[in-house]
Amino acid sequence: MPCKCCVPRCRGNYTVDTKVHVFKFPRDQTLRNAWIRAVPREDLSVTENSRVCELHFREENIIREASHTDVTTGRTITVPLSHVRLRPDAVPSKFPSFPRIQSSREFKEVAHIVPVHRLDAEFLHKMLKNVICGLEKIGYRVVCVVSDNNSVNRKAMSHFESTPSNRIVYQHPSDPARPLFFVIDPVHILKCIRNNWINQKNDQVCFYFPEMQTDAAQSERMQTASFSTIRDLHSKECDQLLKYGYGLSRKALYPSNIERQNVKLDLLLLLLKWLDEWKNKGCICWPTKSHLTSTPVRTVTQANQC
Repeated sequence: MPCKCCVPRCRGNYTVDTKVHVFKFPRDQTLRNAWIRAVPREDLSVTENSRVCELHFREENIIREASHTDVTTGRTITVPLSHVRLRPDAVPSKFPSFPRIQSSREFKEVAHIVPVHRLDAEFLHKMLKNVICGLEKIGYRVVCVVSDNNSVNRKAMSHFESTPSNRIVYQHPSDPARPLFFVIDPVHILKCIRNNWINQKNDQVCFYFPEMQTDAAQSERMQTASFSTIRDLHSKECDQLLKYGYGLSRKALYPSNIERQNVKLDLLLLLLKWLDEWKNKGCICWPTKSHLTSTPVRTVTQANQC
């Protein structure tokens, strides 16, 4: 007789029409506790017969087939498994009969809303401290504070020290033995780099930076990144069916003033991904702007010498 799923409201293996694969609770205590916390059942008592069915795991966490590649021929053979398995770090995260917040490992909730008009660092620090301590009291574990690089935010965080100072690790207000990390939002950093790049006043909109090498001699070499080259490539290919810069768009290359302050993450990552893919095969824009050609270079950001 197949084991039944212990998740409340789940009918896995209760009838002939609900046949599903089930999995035992893991032996590893850390992972076992993660399963217990994930299952929405307050009085859950795990025994040798306790099972969780496949309906509560994401498909990418379930291994249904095995494959083998022959090194001599390069041929890959795939066969279905008679007993499906879970990936080592899989945790149940799908509970269709419960609210959506219990079916996701990424849960976001608004803890507090404060008007920012004329907000000073001292008031913001007090609110931050109250929110962090309040969340800790109800069971949350606050690890870090994520913010943009605004001076008010930096100053508010600096007050977590007895002598205010700008750091990336502070003493946790609810537990002095624990660290509280201050993280600058990476999207904000990427946006600032992109905006500074576009705002360059030279002819080819060039951004200069040192070579990212550990060798001291090579680190003194300055590299050049030309935004104009990417724009020229897009203008040459915008009407073509087959494109080298297939992910580029006019909105990403010519953002308005408002769009520069509210750049979506996908536009930034799209541009960075495209630059990364063009390593060793960049486009050089020669002094005559009407001439655009492709030639192998170390990276597209080094193509122009302004």
